[in-house]
Amino acid sequence: MFLAQLKSYEMKVDNIFIILLASRMVSVFLITTMFAPFQKSIGISLHQMAILEGLFQLIWFAMEVPTGIIADKKGRSWSIKIGTALFGIGIFSYAFAFNFLSALFAEMFIATGMAFISGADDAWLADALDRQDRLNDFGEIKSKAVKWMGVTALISGSLGALIADFVGYRYVWLLGSVALAFSYFIAHWQINGQGEVIVNQNKKVTKRHKMLGTMQAGYYAWRASWPLKWTTLALCFFTLSFAFNHFWPVYLREISGDQKYLSGIWILIYSMTMIGPWVLSRCYKRANQDKQKGESKSLTISKRGIVLALLMSGSGLALAGYASHLSPVLLFCCVHELGRGLIGPSADPYIQRFIKSEYRATYKSMQTMTTSLTSFCLYLLMSYILRGKPANADSVGYLWMLMGGTLIALTLLIFLIRPREPRRH
Repeated sequence: MFLAQLKSYEMKVDNIFIILLASRMVSVFLITTMFAPFQKSIGISLHQMAILEGLFQLIWFAMEVPTGIIADKKGRSWSIKIGTALFGIGIFSYAFAFNFLSALFAEMFIATGMAFISGADDAWLADALDRQDRLNDFGEIKSKAVKWMGVTALISGSLGALIADFVGYRYVWLLGSVALAFSYFIAHWQINGQGEVIVNQNKKVTKRHKMLGTMQAGYYAWRASWPLKWTTLALCFFTLSFAFNHFWPVYLREISGDQKYLSGIWILIYSMTMIGPWVLSRCYKRANQDKQKGESKSLTISKRGIVLALLMSGSGLALAGYASHLSPVLLFCCVHELGRGLIGPSADPYIQRFIKSEYRATYKSMQTMTTSLTSFCLYLLMSYILRGKPANADSVGYLWMLMGGTLIALTLLIFLIRPREPRRH
């Protein structure tokens, strides 16, 4: 009955995008608090965790551009559905992982699914809004979506920690696959042609461009635009903050003293990610009220948000690694998560201003491919740093100080070379 009503109900573009991201993130954040402890339970060391994540990034890198091209050619809705299905298979497979190789098998499906989704989501929203002459609303809607992702993350992250503690790790993976099944049905029933490629000047893109045509167009746009180059550099530097991703449960579990406390810790630190999107949403909304200078003001807000995201993430990570007591560690983790919450709602609207409809998904995939390759190299470096070190808080703290300090230094560079007067391509 509920599914039948959902199928027949027609949602607004804004709500479709928000529900898609939020429902998908339920699965992601269910496993976040127990991911590293689960991997430790099946015999994977910190060194192997870094290798596993590096291979995940490499697979994502290899699949990004082909899946982005498919999204621009085959259709964004098709890519979102296929990506969600593969993502779900990977999460379900993890429930039965028992060693490094079986975990890698699951990671392959997850990486491929995320590659299909990554460029298609934003491209679908941008072109759907463009058809309604509402492209200026992209930043506001993206910020709202990230804010709601934060709400679902708080609930699902704490729930995942409780289920892992009282029932078992593997049940969390099964519940995550159910959440992705729901996300698939939303995509299947609600996404329509309004977010597909806009054909301008009576040009039939599918006939005019060969398979690599959209990739070439995206590269030319990037090469001609300093704002796009600057954003790419900033996002590559931001990957240094990924040192937090898989190792925080190991670090905070030891400092707090028990797995069960991770549920409350998760609620505290991840709630910080909702503050940035909320502030940005209000700033974008106020900027868009200025009909003459609204676009220029929105671009300035995005640039400042990118720089602030890097600075807060780097300083929070370095100081959390340096601190040794629970209270200051939690404070600096909150600062780190404040910065993490700013990056998406700042960078994504900024990028969309300088790219065109026919290669939106491909360009976003090229962008993600670049950051994935950077992440792969970074995780190889982290695996080298952690090689032979015990799986404890001291090892993680050393890694955080090193990565966070480097990010702080690179943030100064990003600030100094920021675009002064960006031109729309």
